[in-house]
Amino acid sequence: TDFGLAGAVWTADVSRAHRMAEAVRAGTFWINSYKAIHVSSPFGGSLNSGFGRSSGTDALMEYTSAKSVWLDSASTPRIAFGYVS
Repeated sequence: TDFGLAGAVWTADVSRAHRMAEAVRAGTFWINSYKAIHVSSPFGGSLNSGFGRSSGTDALMEYTSAKSVWLDSASTPRIAFGYVS
């Protein structure tokens, strides 16, 4: 299929369930349950099912970007320009 939002399987064979979870291309996969989610767990699709993730730290990363800010508070800077050794 071109879509991969979620999938689920019910089985008593846990090893088989984990093989299925690995093989199915979906953003979320449930074993012996369905639609159970938690705010700390990323939720979202793959392929043509959605964009990005909601919930979890993966969702927070969509709204952030890393930045370095350096402040030399000395009256005479240790180095004027270059790498700190």
